[in-house]
Amino acid sequence: MASLWRTYTADFLRACRTATNPLLPQEKSLLREGGLLKSLCRPRGCKGGKNRIRRIETVVGNRPSPPGENPFICKSPRRNQNRSAYLHTCERESQPRLVKPNLDKPPKPKSMPSLLLANARSLVNKLDEFSLTLSVNQTHIAAVTETWFTTDLPEEATSIEGYNLFHKDRCDKRGGGVALYIKNCIEAKLVDVGMVGMHDNFECIWTQLQPHWTPRAILIIYLGILYHPPSANDRHLQYETCQYLIHALDELQKKTPNAVIIFLCGDFNNLPLQPLLTNHPEMKQVVTKPTRGDATLDLIITNTYNHYHEPEIVAPLANSDHNCIIWKPKVSKPANNKILKKRVRPLRQSDLRAFGSWITNHQWEEVFSAARVNDKCSAFYATLLGAVNRYFPIKTVRLHIQDKPWVTPQLKTMIKERQKAFTEDDLTKWKCLRNKINHTIRSLKKSHYKTKVKHLKSAEPKKWYKAIKDKKGELRIEVPGVPSSSPKAVADAINSHLAAAS
Repeated sequence: MASLWRTYTADFLRACRTATNPLLPQEKSLLREGGLLKSLCRPRGCKGGKNRIRRIETVVGNRPSPPGENPFICKSPRRNQNRSAYLHTCERESQPRLVKPNLDKPPKPKSMPSLLLANARSLVNKLDEFSLTLSVNQTHIAAVTETWFTTDLPEEATSIEGYNLFHKDRCDKRGGGVALYIKNCIEAKLVDVGMVGMHDNFECIWTQLQPHWTPRAILIIYLGILYHPPSANDRHLQYETCQYLIHALDELQKKTPNAVIIFLCGDFNNLPLQPLLTNHPEMKQVVTKPTRGDATLDLIITNTYNHYHEPEIVAPLANSDHNCIIWKPKVSKPANNKILKKRVRPLRQSDLRAFGSWITNHQWEEVFSAARVNDKCSAFYATLLGAVNRYFPIKTVRLHIQDKPWVTPQLKTMIKERQKAFTEDDLTKWKCLRNKINHTIRSLKKSHYKTKVKHLKSAEPKKWYKAIKDKKGELRIEVPGVPSSSPKAVADAINSHLAAAS
């Protein structure tokens, strides 16, 4: 029986390895029959993850290309892509490395989205200039009043590339209308603020935004735009508009009680804002310069003015009689995690057992031997306090105000060890600590809920309020025009308001 094994000389194999020209079909078939070529001939690719970072090149050969021919090119039958591999050698690393961030490149500044507010007086014929204004100012959100859009306008006449459009148009007559242009990188959706049927009476839109980055204390941003026309300056219509805005802000704050930012902007004309700001003292009107002649009609009302610079008044769009407003955010800096020192007396189980053993075996001779009652009392307290300080010594702990209530020093120590393993390229230890930290965080959250939160659902209102106050800390009440640093002035202002209302 003939042998199925074939032998090849070293020269033949070297010639196949260093061949610059593609193999002929007959040669490929012969190599496949001999088991030297796979059925699917594909070049070696570039794997993802750590292998991609290490950049291990494929060694094709070490012979230069013939004159007049291109370097060796691998063609993949699955991809329409050419990959050129210039001939050179490289050494493979013995151990994989963790992918580290490039510390030489400064991190991108983090900030809130920028806002442009404009009264266009017909935006269709100004759309090109408006689009250029957004591009030049790198605007994330554009709020426009008096768009004069109609229902029969095609989408191409109102859309701007790179922005999502939300608009509300007048159906019965010419003019009016509001629109929001929101950058594609910001997730946005319409929000229902209730008041079914009444909402249609106002030219107003409410949206919920989720930018790529927000400060740690902010979860959701609500953006609203309003156009209050001059024809609605009747006292009754003004009252209805104010009540609608107050109700809308109440509903938005109910959806997300904490960590919510609200922007309300638009052309308010002569709408009185005092009822709105009185019912929501956390809101503030930030536009201080005139926007049409000597009047300040275009306004921005928000509860997060600390994250933004003062609004800038710029030129109007084309022949509009309203100036535009650009509101740029401040570049966010890492929050100062202040450290508070607190004196505590830990009550460990071992210390409790030791104290219990002492107090049951102590004879109290110093108390019985005292002649007077006052001396007996003093001796008792001195002995007891001495034992308490001995078995339960006072310790000073450092608390970070931004830490979650379930964070412990042991968890912080593990996080530091994990970061150290990461910087030292210890992949095994880093993975072990990562999994251990994730498990510890889940356990701490469950334990905190079980011991500190769960019982509040059935607790007395007094205990519930005390627990909430301890978690939130002392909150200052802000009253417009009254310094929050003076509790007496704030109390007098609230008292005067309630007295006037009654």
